Amino acid sequence: MKKFTLSVSDELAERIDRYRDHLGNLSGLFQKAVDEKITKKEQFDVRLKEDPDIDEIAARLRQEQKEADNDFSEEGKDKGLYWAKRASYSDLKYAALRTFGGPYPHFHVPNSIFQDEVIGEYLQEVLLENRILFPVCPGDDNWEWDEDFDSSQEQWFYGWQTGVVEFWDHVSTKL
Repeated sequence: MKKFTLSVSDELAERIDRYRDHLGNLSGLFQKAVDEKITKKEQFDVRLKEDPDIDEIAARLRQEQKEADNDFSEEGKDKGLYWAKRASYSDLKYAALRTFGGPYPHFHVPNSIFQDEVIGEYLQEVLLENRILFPVCPGDDNWEWDEDFDSSQEQWFYGWQTGVVEFWDHVSTKL
C-alpha cells in the first residue's frame, strides 16, 4: 500500500481533534473521499468520450459564441446611437470622425479613451452600468490604464463607434 503525507490547516486540525471520535479512521475517510472524486471524474471522461455528438456540440457552442460576440457589438451600437442622438453637433462630429484603428478585428481601443475630453466621461458611466461585460472600469482600485480590452469589450466599442458613425453619416447629409 502506498503512503501519502497529508497537510491540513491549523483550523482544520483543531476541528479534526474536536470531532476525532465521530470521524473514525481518517485514512479510510480520506480514501473514500478521494475514491469518490476520482470515480466521478472517470465517469465524466467516459461519457464525454462515448458521446458521438461531441463534434455537433462543439459546432453549436462555436455558433453560440459567435452570436454572443455579435450581441456585444449590437449592444454597443445601440448605446452609440443613443449617445449620438443626444450629442451636440461638435461632440457628434468629433466622435464620428475619431477612429479606433479600422474594422474589427483590427479595431483597437486604447484605455486612454476614458481620458478623452469629449466622450471619456460618458463611456466611463456606460461601462459602470455594464459590470458583466466590463467587470473592471476606470476608477476601480484594480484598473490598469495600460491593460488591453478583451475581444468582447472591443466588439462593444466597435459597435458603439459604428452606431455613432452611421448616425453621423445619415444626419450630416441633411445639414
